[in-house]
Amino acid sequence: MKKSYLIIIIMLVCSQMLFSQNSEKLFDDGISAIEKGNFAKAEEIFTKLADKHPENIEVRLNRGIAYLYLSKFKEAISDMSFVIKAQPGNVNALNYRGLASTYVGDIQSALKDLNKAIKLDPKFAEAYINRGNIHEITGDYMKALDDYNNAEQYSKNNPMVYLQRARILYNLRRIDEAVRDYNKAAELGINSPSLYAERGNAHFKMRNYTQAVEDYTKAFEMDPTDLKSLNNRAVTYFEMGEEELAAKDKELFNEKLMEKYQPIEEIEFTTIQDESQNIQMDIPADWNFMQKISTEEEVEFYITKNDFEKDGYYELGGVFYLIKNAGPKYGAKNESELILHWKEMRDKQAQNFHSYQYVQKRSYPINEHPAELNTVNVRYDEKSPETTVYEFAVAYGNNLLFAYLHTPTSEFEYYKQIFDKMIKSIHYKFPLDY
Repeated sequence: MKKSYLIIIIMLVCSQMLFSQNSEKLFDDGISAIEKGNFAKAEEIFTKLADKHPENIEVRLNRGIAYLYLSKFKEAISDMSFVIKAQPGNVNALNYRGLASTYVGDIQSALKDLNKAIKLDPKFAEAYINRGNIHEITGDYMKALDDYNNAEQYSKNNPMVYLQRARILYNLRRIDEAVRDYNKAAELGINSPSLYAERGNAHFKMRNYTQAVEDYTKAFEMDPTDLKSLNNRAVTYFEMGEEELAAKDKELFNEKLMEKYQPIEEIEFTTIQDESQNIQMDIPADWNFMQKISTEEEVEFYITKNDFEKDGYYELGGVFYLIKNAGPKYGAKNESELILHWKEMRDKQAQNFHSYQYVQKRSYPINEHPAELNTVNVRYDEKSPETTVYEFAVAYGNNLLFAYLHTPTSEFEYYKQIFDKMIKSIHYKFPLDY
């Protein structure tokens, strides 16, 4: 599932069922814990109450809210399902279960719950917001916009309506309207670095560079780890002709980047190899290796810092391909022709991307075998952020090995050092045929 920011809006439910005096106090303590943002404490309290009062709807509903904030989405779904079974028309439980289902990637179930909640309560602003978020995730921006417009109609003072709608309007390239909604969200009380960073991007698109600098500055001051805003401010200064200020920001960016991450020399590396033992290489010990194909003809594997099973995707890492006996397959008579074939494949693939811009090209030999190492800035579609890709290819005898290693552009200078160590460590265990 594509990642997006979803909103959990607390609608606390006070108990209408009779408790003992001790249980009633415990219930009130649980509500107070949620209000204060102490969700672990709330989970503990409502679990104790659920043990004593297993049929209490309000206990299960409020524990489900705590589970949502603790990212225990399956548990939240379980509690909300209990409530819905007892009260099929409970719109709060439908809304929360829809939200939890979204987080676990079950979009169809989420839409079913949110559609039902809205049908039962056509003025349920929070359900419109959450359904709008799903439409945003799936790229249906016009449906998302309709939902946010409906949410505004029924909750005009809800700042999240304007923040979410601003993001949609920005993606629809209705930048001036997006700025107005960002302004309204701020006016209604949202004072977050993400709002200023996003509004700064909108001002930059409109060439309102002074306002963009102000917003990027606020975002970075509020969150000194937000290096993207610092980098964007440097770019904005450059567009304004303030080259000295741009250079200072770039220098600060590089310093902060190195502070943010573990020094390369302190990173522990481990050796991995594919199942057919054709290739072995060193990768950071805390990164993941996933074998996809390993046959007599080809090898394909992924390395990434992300958790494949949990995330289902990766934004930092890469994919390696080995095509054995590639010469006859592609009509290549030597290693140089194999590299040429790889370039043709790459150029054809790049035609499908929204943008593909070379930063650096390098041709060089590895143990007298021709190799390519290029740096490219890529946007895969108009909705995706810019990614920097390290393209690597080497023809080794009759075999072609190539890889695409990528990272968010703002972090490339750091991870490039790791990628270089990985590439340098590669060992091949197949014969030369040319």
